[in-house]
Amino acid sequence: MVRLLFLYFLSFLSFTNTKRRSDLSIAEREDYIKAVLCLQSKPAKAPKDRVPGALSRFDDFVATHMTTTGPLHGPQQLFGGHRYYIWVYEKALREECGYKGYQPYMNYDRYAQDPINSPMFNGNATSMGGNGAPSSYPGVVMPYRRPYDKIPAAGGGGCVTTGPFKE
Repeated sequence: MVRLLFLYFLSFLSFTNTKRRSDLSIAEREDYIKAVLCLQSKPAKAPKDRVPGALSRFDDFVATHMTTTGPLHGPQQLFGGHRYYIWVYEKALREECGYKGYQPYMNYDRYAQDPINSPMFNGNATSMGGNGAPSSYPGVVMPYRRPYDKIPAAGGGGCVTTGPFKE
């Protein structure tokens, strides 16, 4: 679940030559997925004494984001820090896994009415996975006025059971 949330988070932050994820061809989506799965198959480089949960190279990036959340999300570092972070992640995808593209980003507006059935979350082989197994969590609270203050659970939220990142 944390891995999928991390990929979802990354989809918003690429500031280099980017494409909307929904505009990627099937072959481009497959190339991106192959590179991410490649990072997930490589051993972690992070020191085990600092991040014992990092089991793969991909986890190194999840752990870095989790352990630097405070300073990385401060007003002085938010954009510059994430720009650098995404650049390093894209560099790892390219240099360690042969990826030729960039970190795709999500266009909220295109699928705002039905995100579960969007190419990003419909659960097919080129999506990031489906809505997850049913879970009893109440949804995600957002810092906005109603009706945008909460993303409802929509019947999922548990472990991802479909798509290329289900393992």
